[in-house]
Amino acid sequence: MIRATERRPLVLAIAVVGLLLASMNVLMWRIVQNTSEDAPSSTEEVLPALPPTQGGGSARALLDELDGLQKQLAEPLDGLQDQLETLNANTGDLGRLSENSQELVHIKEQMSKLLGRLNDISSATADLAAISGDMGSISADAHAMAQTTEALQTSFAKALTVLEQMVSEVQQIRKCAQRPLFC
Repeated sequence: MIRATERRPLVLAIAVVGLLLASMNVLMWRIVQNTSEDAPSSTEEVLPALPPTQGGGSARALLDELDGLQKQLAEPLDGLQDQLETLNANTGDLGRLSENSQELVHIKEQMSKLLGRLNDISSATADLAAISGDMGSISADAHAMAQTTEALQTSFAKALTVLEQMVSEVQQIRKCAQRPLFC
């Protein structure tokens, strides 16, 4: 089994990877939201209607009317020019955002691979913990076998001593059997 102290670094690493993935998703969402908010809509600016034409007048009156129209159109044209400049700047920003979003996608892929590797390490660590438990059982079994072997050696030594005594007694009995009756 994995001890709680051994799991903490792994859990922290997985949490950090999860936070990084979540923050990348939020950044991508904000990029998309900002680019859609910055785009001008086609109905934002409508030019003012032309004043009605008046019946026959002098050329001077016509020039004055054209000057007035030019002044009326100058402000919306300036606004359109500003919007065009903003749009051009946003287009450049979109290019950079596109590069950044590609980089973020690449980073997200790398983070996913890293998370997979961390899961593999976690699995291997669990396997090592199981092997360690098995090794502990084997070690306990080996210790018990060593104690049993020592007990057997002691028993065999005692049995050997008894056998040697029996052999000695049998030899004495044989000697006595070969001698006359007075032993």
